[in-house]
Amino acid sequence: MRRTVNCALILISLLLFTGPAGAQSVEELLDMANDGIGSAQCLLGFKYLDGDGVEQDTNEAMKWFRMAAENGDAHASYTLGRIYYKGEGTAVDYAEAFKWFLVAGEKSDANSQFRLSEMYLNGNGVDKDVIAAYAWLTLAIGNGANKRGVRDNLERDMTKAQVEQARALADSLQSSFE
Repeated sequence: MRRTVNCALILISLLLFTGPAGAQSVEELLDMANDGIGSAQCLLGFKYLDGDGVEQDTNEAMKWFRMAAENGDAHASYTLGRIYYKGEGTAVDYAEAFKWFLVAGEKSDANSQFRLSEMYLNGNGVDKDVIAAYAWLTLAIGNGANKRGVRDNLERDMTKAQVEQARALADSLQSSFE
């Protein structure tokens, strides 16, 4: 469902950018993507990931997501992170997942911030760090993630000093993104 909503938002932005005709075909979308339009690259990535109008090809999807991410598209960065984190059509690679979640997290993407928190909490690809986990979770909540219960549970297992450190880290991270 979330992917459908995100694709719809991307498509709306394409229609606004390209005028009333919009992207009518994969070929037109490919032309816009080749012209460096990040939202078109991201949408094309989803088409290849899902096999929507093209043959399903995770490697081709990742190529387009990477291009979109390099053009500043936070959703493409998050999607690359998710692909590597879950091993969707490729090997699980926590280092790559962390890299792409961090790119999107620094752009205030709540999903990526939550995943970074998860990675720190579980020690997936990074050293376990409850303070960093709490800080990223706090940022995710501030950006709309409905994870207060998760943070409350985490806080119960932390000392007051750790919570204070984590809040200070969250503030520091937030100010570094602005």
